[in-house]
This record gives sequence, C-alpha cells and structure tokens, in this order.
Amino acid sequence: MLGTVGYMSPEQVKGQAADARSDIFSFGAVLFEMLTARRAFRRATPVESMTAILREDVPDLSDSGLHAPGALDRIVRHCLEKDPAHRFHSAHDLAFALDAVSGSVSVPSSSTSTAAGEVSIPAPRRGRPRWIAFVATGLLSAALGAMFFRAVSPGPERRLVAVKPLTHSGLDFEPAVSPDGRTIAFTSSRDGTSRIWLKQLATGDEVAITPGPDGAPRFSPDGTQILFARGERDLGNFAAQNMVKTDLYRAPVVGGTARRVATRVADGDWSPDGKSIAFVRLQKAGPEVNASLHLVSPEGGEPKEIARWANRFVRAPRFSPDGRSIVVLVTSGFGSSAVNYELVPVDGSKSRSLQAPASLGVSSGAVWSPAGRSLFYVQSLLVRFGASQLVRQDVRAGTSGSLLWLPFETTNIDTLPDGRLVVDSRSARENLVEYALDDSARSPRWLTRGTNTDRQPVYSPDGQSVAFSSDRSGNLDVWEVSVKTGALRRITEHQADDWDPGYTPDGHPLWSSGRTGHLEIWTAEPDGSAPRRVSNDGFDAQNPTMSSAGWVVYVSGNPKKTGLWRVRLDGSRTEQVNGATGTPDLSPDGRFVACPGINVGPIAFYRSDDGKAVPQIIDVSPRRPTEVQLGRTRWSADGRRFYFVAQDERGVNGVFEQAFDPELKDPRATRRQVAGFDPNFETESFAISPDGKRIVIAALERRYGVSVIEGFGEASGRK
Repeated sequence: MLGTVGYMSPEQVKGQAADARSDIFSFGAVLFEMLTARRAFRRATPVESMTAILREDVPDLSDSGLHAPGALDRIVRHCLEKDPAHRFHSAHDLAFALDAVSGSVSVPSSSTSTAAGEVSIPAPRRGRPRWIAFVATGLLSAALGAMFFRAVSPGPERRLVAVKPLTHSGLDFEPAVSPDGRTIAFTSSRDGTSRIWLKQLATGDEVAITPGPDGAPRFSPDGTQILFARGERDLGNFAAQNMVKTDLYRAPVVGGTARRVATRVADGDWSPDGKSIAFVRLQKAGPEVNASLHLVSPEGGEPKEIARWANRFVRAPRFSPDGRSIVVLVTSGFGSSAVNYELVPVDGSKSRSLQAPASLGVSSGAVWSPAGRSLFYVQSLLVRFGASQLVRQDVRAGTSGSLLWLPFETTNIDTLPDGRLVVDSRSARENLVEYALDDSARSPRWLTRGTNTDRQPVYSPDGQSVAFSSDRSGNLDVWEVSVKTGALRRITEHQADDWDPGYTPDGHPLWSSGRTGHLEIWTAEPDGSAPRRVSNDGFDAQNPTMSSAGWVVYVSGNPKKTGLWRVRLDGSRTEQVNGATGTPDLSPDGRFVACPGINVGPIAFYRSDDGKAVPQIIDVSPRRPTEVQLGRTRWSADGRRFYFVAQDERGVNGVFEQAFDPELKDPRATRRQVAGFDPNFETESFAISPDGKRIVIAALERRYGVSVIEGFGEASGRK
C-alpha cells in the first residue's frame, strides 16, 4: 500500500491494484482542497482518514461558502467515486468535462425552465468565471503530467507485500512461532479433533503433538515446551472460551506428559525469562462478565492476580520483550466499537490504555515488535470472515496507522524473527437456503448462492420476501430477496455497516447501523427511503425485534446500561427491560422475549413488561466447537412454539422446534428437529415464515488457514 494518506484512492487503501483511475481519485481530492481550502478526507489520525476514504462522501462545495456551478460539484464527486468503474475512465474524459464547466455556467431562468428550474447557457467571454478556468487548466495540466510521468517512468524499485499460505487443510488456526523461527505451532481440527500441530518451515512437514481437544499454543522462550489450552472451546466467541471449563497445560515439544498449570482459562503466555505464565480468567457475575489477569509459575501453584476489569471481556495476554508489562485486548460485551489494548505492569501498578482505531469488527490479540516500541494487530470488518487491516501502534505515543489490507479475517497473529508476520486467515461464504416444512419430499432451494456472506434472514410480514444482511455490495448492507422470483433489492445504501435486519408489523425495515459512529437502531420506509434513527443508546444498540404491541426491543452493550431495552418506534420513550445480554426475539403478542446467552446459551425467557424471568430455560451447550451462536431463537406466529439453533447428538448444527410454556422449566418432550443438520455446512441463523410452512437457513461454509505476510518489513524493529 503506497501513497500519501488523504489523497489515496480506496483501492490503494485496501492494498489493491491501482491504475489511472486511482490518479483521477487523487486529482479529485486535490481539486476539492483547492476549491474549499480544506482536505477532503483529513481526520484526526491516518487510520481515520483511510476509513473516511473508504466509507464517507465529501460535502457539497456550497457547504464551504463557495458559489460554484453544480456541474463542477458533480465533476468533483465523479472523480471521488469509491468504485473505480464509476469514475472518469480517462484523463481525456475528465479534461472534456472540465473544459465544458469552464465555458458555461448554470443560471436561473425566468422565462424558460427545465425540471430542475435551471437551464445551462454559454457564458459571454467577459463574464466567464476565470477562476474555474484557471483551476481546471492548471490542475488538469499537473495531473496529466503526473499521470504521464508515472506511466513512462520506471521509478524506484518497490518491494511487494505478499501473503502466502503455510497450511492447506482448511481447518488450521491460532499460529505461534518458535523462538528460532523454524517451527510454527497451530491448532487444527483436520482429523475431527482439535489438536496442537507443528510445522517445520524448512521442510513443510506437519505433525500432531497432542491428543486433544487442545488449542491456543505458545512456545516457551527456549523453544522446548508448548503452552496450550485443553478442553472443548467455543471458537466463535472469545469470552465464552474463558468461561468454558478449559485448563492451561504445558508439554515438551518432543513429546511427553502434559502438566496442568492453571484451571478455568483459555490461553496464556510465557514471560521472556520462562519463569512465569500470564493468563486471563472471566467470571460471570449476574448479567455482567468480569475479567482478571494473573501470573502463575510454570510448575503451577496459586496464581497471583495483578489486574481486574468490571464488565469487560479481556483476552490474548502477551508479555513485552523486556518482561515488564503485559498487553491484553479489552472489549465490551458486544461488537468492537470500544476496543483498547491495555498495558499492565507485572508489578501490579497502574495500567495504561492504548485506544485502537474505531472499528465495529473483530480485533485480534496484539504482538510486540522485537524492540518493544510497537504493537501489531489486525482489525476486521463488521461482517464475519470479511477483509481486515493490519495496524501498527506506537506504544509510547499511542499513534496508530494501517499498514495494509488483508482479504480475510484474522484473530491471531505472531511474528517471525526476520520481521515477517504469521496470521490465521479465516474466510467463508454464507448463503440462504429455504426448506418446505409442510412437504418433506420437496427439495431445498437456494435463495442466494455465491461467494458473499448472506446471513440474519427474516421474513417480511406477508411472507413474500426475506430481508438479510450481506457484504455483496462491498459494504455491509441490508438486502431483500423475493421468495417467488429471486429478485434482489438493496434496502440500505449508506457507507456505514448496516445489519441485524427485522420488520415492523406493517412491513417497515428495522436494522442496526453504524452510521453515527456506533451502532444504533434505525427504520425506514418499506423501500429503504427516508431512514431515521430509533434508538439513542450512544454506544452499541443491536438486534432490534418488534411486535404488535408497539415496542422495539434491542440489546445494549453500553457499559453504563448493559442489557435489554425497549423503545417506541418514534423514539419517544425508552426503558430498560432487564440486564440480560444476547440476541433477543420478541413474541408476536409482545408479552415475552426470548434471549439466548452470548454464543452458548442457555435460552432464557423474560416478561417484557417487568423483565422478570419465567421458569422455562433451554440448554444449548455444544457437543463440539462451533463458529455460530447457538440458541438463536424465532417464535411461531401464534407464540405457542419457538425455534432455535442447537446441535444434534453428532454435534451438527440445525434448527429445533419446541413448545413454549412459561410455567414449565423445560418441556423437552415436545422438542423435535426441523431443518438443517447438514454436515456440509453450519446452520448459523434462520427465519420462520409467518404461516409456519417454510424456513430459511443461513448456511455457513468456512475455511481456516495459516499464512505468512512478508515484504513490508515493519515488524522486525529495524525501522
């Protein structure tokens, strides 16, 4: 990724190939700056500037007080289109457009009008706006010269960044590098059981060294032992990993008896001198999750607590090279809009936070540069398994910058001694498939099919369409597909992320949107026009659901008011239901709300008027690790039954149906399998048609791998 931040094109920011149309984007940014005396995409930090380039449009020229023709404003915007295909295709086309603007003006007409109330007439030479001609001619000449020079001049040799796969089973993740850089340890479930594997970089040989179920490996400083977590883990949720009964073990790399170091932890790290191990514990405290950081001897014994966090998820402890501090990733319970990396001194003194760039997606744990002056981590887009950016953050100054974009999601990162980075690459596709519940002989049919991620389906009140979130536009938006014709329609078109679709009883869309800089609940007209905000959470409002009772129920990740909330559709009244967290679904009559616990359940039911729990509780504990949230719930139209995602006796995800009785704890006898349970994909989310005769499932097919990033030379500490 090469270029000056603020003038780079979206394709340069993403690390993609750039052509002459990239120069046209840069020209548009310069032209905007010359006309308005301010930069088009200048923000507080380079990362925020790059985010603006990717997602935000420039304001109208008139907003700066400039009395410019509308045609000139359109030229600037045409240059600054996010998609290269929508810009001027050549400098010749741009020159023609600028020449036309410099030779004519748009003025009001008192006698002859158009639909817009204006006509375009040639300007007399004496009245021609000379500043337009000057800017157009001067800038275009400079731009053409720069484009020609870049085309014919070989320039300095550029080192290319390369991302190369190291493993190929499709089920490999959580890499760790040995101190000498010759071996990669990683987790793999390629044979059906999660185990620790070793790969020799010189020969390519791979071998499993633990019986499983194991994961999260880390090498000892002398390279002779592996630290790892043993026990079944929920791979889709890091908080759940720490609350599942996994223990921390160490074992010799060459084989031998594994020894337990600590209990009820998910991952840890060795100190540089090998004399202590750091790990994080999470404890459920009512609706909140509290975290604590501990040190323990490799021989085991009583851990020493050195830091504690209230109502926060903490993971991925990593010692600094000098062993004096530990960096951990700290997030709230929902999303990643408030991510920071906290530096905790091992002596227990006051810690210091490094604020990460704003991101609504998943963030990886951090890795230190060899000199300890920088941290490297990866931030993903909000959509699961989408692109992500590699970030470098200065430990002392706190400043950060994006190094390059990666075409996959990354949650674990480590560094080789020569400065190359090793990451796990997570990619997938997810599509919608519909089953007929009233005719088992009818074959399922795909409503969407492709390489994109289509998920979170919900039927419209008339059952004729299915709304869903998708990245098919290059951005996360809400779409709608006709169940009869297959016709697709985009509901949201904002550059921010839009997801969590739902409907009001009269067919208006509901969704969560990041267009205010954090997630809030929004609604619009049935065609997506006239969008307006419903909630005013100020931090993180997600998963809207509405009934005929007129309330919109959603979950808030705001640390000051975490839990289930309800708001009137016009935003006129907001009140808290209770402190539960999860993905709520409101019963059709609005009396009850089903809410599975984060990722692994159980499913609890509450009265929406007073927030009190009813006796019925559904256990959805997994039989095997899964990427998806178990317990996602939908109600039948009459509210007497509910459907939910869980695993069968084989550990395969699917949708169950069960009767709802608020007076019974678990009427398991009424439970039956409905759809899904296909070992070829994961049932991730689903919807039930209003008449109860159809179900649509978001089928997830994913691949994991370990890759090496080389060529940028940033992690070696030499710069």
